[in-house]
Amino acid sequence: MVEVKKSNVLGSGGLYLIFGAEPGHQRVFPCYLRADAEVLYSRWFMGDLEPSLLRGLVTLKSTKEGGKTRNYNSGVIEEYSFQKSAKVFGDNGLRNGQWFANRLCAMRDGAHAELEPGICGQKGKGAFSIVLANGGYADEDKGDTIHYCGTQSKTPTPTYRTQLLLDSLKVNNPIRVLRSKSKSQFAPKEGIRFDGIYKIVSKEILDEDTAMYRFELHREAGQDLIRYQGAEARPTSQELLQLKKINALLK
Repeated sequence: MVEVKKSNVLGSGGLYLIFGAEPGHQRVFPCYLRADAEVLYSRWFMGDLEPSLLRGLVTLKSTKEGGKTRNYNSGVIEEYSFQKSAKVFGDNGLRNGQWFANRLCAMRDGAHAELEPGICGQKGKGAFSIVLANGGYADEDKGDTIHYCGTQSKTPTPTYRTQLLLDSLKVNNPIRVLRSKSKSQFAPKEGIRFDGIYKIVSKEILDEDTAMYRFELHREAGQDLIRYQGAEARPTSQELLQLKKINALLK
């Protein structure tokens, strides 16, 4: 922290020059650089200086058959003071294109509060966030428009997860949309990426016997473009390289 303060990177002549601009002044840096600089500034300003993608996570060892030992991530360190709750509506301080190495990282930083389910929310109030992945459902990803399925029920009564989406349609709340690696052209090459705020505008029922609903979501206007291609794409080549090294250690 001392080195960061000495460098003045958190001062008015540091990262703030990239993402900050006084009213009426033209922003000279592209939106994706401003977003990334603001995320870094916020982390460092709070004192979270650990550079690892897996900062704050517990890595344990388990012995498999044949005596082979494997490392794996099991949770967030109890003493890690920078974890943010994901059980809130809105962007929760995230910036467009913010990228996470895995679901646990997304949970740590307040993007999505579930490690496996793709729908997270509060009963009666709606979904906080959803994750687009290869889930085997009839989802369609068109970028700014998404057709996203609830979960299949064993009865004509909607599941808890589907009901969260039905509640969101009713109350019109903002939903954080994250994309994970999948066949979609908009998906990240690895990991999970926050792609902005969407709202559910309609629903259709695909199968009444299993209460299978599909919802249409539209991306809210005024947000920066989805960062899936070009110079602004996330993850960056450096992030992919770091993730590759981490995955090699976890094998």
